Amino acid sequence: MGVLLNLPYNEMVQMNRNKVLLIGVDQSIPYLLDKFVDEGLLPNIKNLIESGVYAEGLSCVPCDTPTNWTTIATGATTSVHGATSFYTHIPGEELDYGATQRSRSQLKKFTTAEYIWETADRHQIPSFIINYPAGWLANLKFGIMSAFSWPIPTILPPIIRSQKTLIFSTNSKKKKLIIRNNTFTLHISNNTAIKFEIKQKKSLHYGYSNHKFTMQQGQWSEWFNSFSQYRGRDLPVIFRFYLREIAQDGSKVELIISPLYNTHGWTSSTDFAEKLLKNIKFPEENPTKSNVGYTFEGKMTEVLEFARKETQAIANAIYFARKQLKWELCYFHVHHLDTINHNTLGHLHPEYPQYDEKTAEMAINHVQTAYSIVDDMVGILIDSVVDENTTVVYISDHGAIPCWRIANIVKPLVEAGLMAYRKNGNYYQIDWTKSQVFPYCEPTYIWINLKGRDPQGIVDQKDYESIRDHVIDVLQDIKDPENNNPIIDLVMRKEDHPELHQNGKRIGDVVYFLNPPYNIFDDDLAVMNAARTNLIDKPLCYNSDHIFGAHAYYLPTKRFGPFSNSVPIIFKGPSVEHGLKLEGLTELIHIAPTLSSILNIPPPAQSQGSILKFF
Repeated sequence: MGVLLNLPYNEMVQMNRNKVLLIGVDQSIPYLLDKFVDEGLLPNIKNLIESGVYAEGLSCVPCDTPTNWTTIATGATTSVHGATSFYTHIPGEELDYGATQRSRSQLKKFTTAEYIWETADRHQIPSFIINYPAGWLANLKFGIMSAFSWPIPTILPPIIRSQKTLIFSTNSKKKKLIIRNNTFTLHISNNTAIKFEIKQKKSLHYGYSNHKFTMQQGQWSEWFNSFSQYRGRDLPVIFRFYLREIAQDGSKVELIISPLYNTHGWTSSTDFAEKLLKNIKFPEENPTKSNVGYTFEGKMTEVLEFARKETQAIANAIYFARKQLKWELCYFHVHHLDTINHNTLGHLHPEYPQYDEKTAEMAINHVQTAYSIVDDMVGILIDSVVDENTTVVYISDHGAIPCWRIANIVKPLVEAGLMAYRKNGNYYQIDWTKSQVFPYCEPTYIWINLKGRDPQGIVDQKDYESIRDHVIDVLQDIKDPENNNPIIDLVMRKEDHPELHQNGKRIGDVVYFLNPPYNIFDDDLAVMNAARTNLIDKPLCYNSDHIFGAHAYYLPTKRFGPFSNSVPIIFKGPSVEHGLKLEGLTELIHIAPTLSSILNIPPPAQSQGSILKFF
């Protein structure tokens, strides 16, 4: 369990108002959750299940992060809200433009549905949205949004410069670290310098902004406000320092300088951001790559250690916001299960050609630790912000499937004459004058290069259907040369399966899904843009080197062994039945209207779901 902040709490605050806490856990897989609950490893989640309602959820296509966190917050399907995975193509733009704009689907201005917190705000219900990969940035009068540690396009980083230790001495070879006449100067930025004077009894005297201060060894200073340069602009920052050691004779002083915390551009209120940073320990040194969000450099243990710090920081931020903002609706998400699963699931499946029991044991231990970190966070939140009028929802956006083979979708389209390229150095550049189609990977859509709709269009409207038929035939026929297994599970016109909700303007003309264990992405973002690629020289199929779990390429109902693309949904609250398990699959579009009903507000404007009946 983490440590709760020592803040005053008014037990009577809004005690008769319904409140909702949505605990979003990216890529929580029902099989693994059930396994660890049954083994007694997740006591807090077990309590939620036993005292609430448990259901298996069905993601919207594509089964990916921005798409389904948007669905969970809007009640709308992909064809309505328009957040098509990490890459969104908007008709009228050049076909490859969206493939260069990773993650813009998380931005509110690129989605076309109202979010539940916007509905709540119209009804003067305060909300707190933190670390959530959708809907940035809403204009809330009564609530606050904070990107926190999750990377979203356009946001500024909370930390401009990491914590560091400086040693000042009388014999330092560095001019800025020299102690002369019992004085030295700490340079924080070009416009901030603090002059220190060493006094007796191991203390420092210093002045800042017309104030005088004294600190002893083993003490933190007060917080200071300043500005720091970041990519050509001055950002407001706060910092403080810690006197770790001071020599008796004044010949040496060791100071720990806190990170330079930026208070602007990652939370909708700069004032709130500053208060938040002063009251929680913001997680540092995230090992995951910000441009992807689930790949990393280093060791898995480092990812797990950061996840523990991050989840506790988020829980404490939610607790702090409960006191400051008195939120009645809180949405957030954590992402480390997604990171662990993407890098381990293949090693857990006995059909993996390189399956090894020792590796599998290490992998399952990492996964178990990741779930335990989530459970600890749930316990902190239950203890700190949940009262008898709070409904808690534990939910995920998608599950995951083990994978270990990469499928090269571009190659068969080129061989079929549907695409053409010119060699350009080490890459191939698409020839739009000879390319009838353009494939996306996330989402798994293929667009016809249509005249009158697409700027590079060469396909006449009269040939539209025949080209779609050609694409479908090509994809249906591709098989892995190594074992003759079919790579494609389903390929369809976007309107063919209404239950998949794919007949919208931002949905590709042809939609395809892979069979496991096939995957497309193996930690090389270059493959996501087929306009400039090296895939022409690669085989149709090859083994994964980095990614061993995936979700965006499969149908929402797909299963592979005990693993599935479905998600766990747990409701616990004042009118929720106890110990009930719903039959069948529950679509995620029902979450937002159900929570709206609990808050006694209308569902978001474009919501297509219904109110779940288990009260």
